[in-house]
Amino acid sequence: MIGNILSKVFGSKNDRQLKKMRKTVQQINSFEEACKALSDEALQAKTLEFKEQINADEKSLDELLPEAF
Repeated sequence: MIGNILSKVFGSKNDRQLKKMRKTVQQINSFEEACKALSDEALQAKTLEFKEQINADEKSLDELLPEAF
């Protein structure tokens, strides 16, 4: 009973996880059209660019995740 009440107020564990991921999913989706327009060679170059940014400590993996996904 108490579990049901808490679940209704705070959402289920799944609901909370989805809420956390929603912002990242929206960011990923915002890059869709730009990535569709890239050629295979441009995508490969983008991958190298991401690796260079990580190795140079310019950006973290979390910062690159939306665009790299």
